[in-house]
Amino acid sequence: MKQKSLLTGLFIFLFTLLTIFLSEIIFDEWRQAIIAGLLVGILATLFEIRVAIQSTGETTVNSTKEYSERLLSYLNLRNVYSENDWLLGILQKIVELKQVSEQQLHDLTRFQGIITQALERARSEIGTPYRVTTGDNELQRIILLNEAVLMAKEYIYAVSFDAYGYLERFWSAEVFSKQYNASNIEAAKRGAQIERIFIVEKKVMDGSDKEKKKRLMSQLRLQRRASRNIHVYVAIIEDLPESLKGSNTSFIVSDDYVGSESNGISDGKPIQGYVSYSDREGVIEPLKQRFTNLKLYAKRV
Repeated sequence: MKQKSLLTGLFIFLFTLLTIFLSEIIFDEWRQAIIAGLLVGILATLFEIRVAIQSTGETTVNSTKEYSERLLSYLNLRNVYSENDWLLGILQKIVELKQVSEQQLHDLTRFQGIITQALERARSEIGTPYRVTTGDNELQRIILLNEAVLMAKEYIYAVSFDAYGYLERFWSAEVFSKQYNASNIEAAKRGAQIERIFIVEKKVMDGSDKEKKKRLMSQLRLQRRASRNIHVYVAIIEDLPESLKGSNTSFIVSDDYVGSESNGISDGKPIQGYVSYSDREGVIEPLKQRFTNLKLYAKRV
C-alpha cells in the first residue's frame, strides 16, 4: 500500500511538472504556467482522494486526512505564487537546481542538505536584531529610511534636528525630498500615524534667517496638507532643557522595529549614523522616549 502511495505521489509530481512545461507553450508567462500546473496537481490530488476512499478499508480515514493536508499545501502554494513574484522566482530556481542535481543521486543528497541548512540559517537570523552602520554616508541612510517608511503600517516618529546643516542636506535635495515625502504620504494613506518634529534655532522661526524659514515652512505646509495622519511640530533649540541638548542627531523610529540616527551627538556621545532593525531595548525604546520628551517642547503647526 505504501509503495502504491509513493508511486501515485511520484506520478502526480511528474504530471504536474509536465503540465507546467506544456502550459508554458500555451500561456504567455512562466508564472501563469506554474499556476496552471499547480491547479492540475490539485485536481490530481482530488482524484487520488476519491480513489483512496473507494479502494481502501480500515485506512481510508488516515489516507484521506493525509491527502487533504497535501491538498491544502497545494492551495497555500498557489496563493503565494499568485501574490509574490520574488518568491516565485526563488522557487523556480530551486526547482531548476533540483532538476540538475537529480542527474546524480549524490548531488541530489547534497542539494537537499544545502537547501535545508540555508533554510535553518535564515530562520535563525530572521527576526533577530541587526544594524547597518552608514556613518557620514547620509545617502545610504536615506535610502534605507525610505524603505522603512514604505513598509510602515502603524506609526513613524521622526525628528529633523537642524545641526550640521541637516535641513539643507536632507530636505533641500529636491529629487530625494519629493520621493521621501511621497513615501510618507503613501504610508499615511495606508493608515500609519506619522509625527515629525523639526528642531531649529530661534532665528529661523523669528524670521532672522529668512531663507531657511522659507524652506522649512514649505516642508511644513506640504506635509501638513498631505494627510490627516501626518502631524508636524516645531521645537526651538534654545528652549530645550540641557538634558535634551545633549543629543543633536536626527532620528526615526517606526513600528517598534526600525530605528535610525544620523551622524552626531547622542546622549552626550559622538555616534556614527546607523539604521537598526529589531533592537527594541537598545534602540527602539530609547528613541521613542527621546521623541516623547522632545514633543513636550514642540508646538504643532
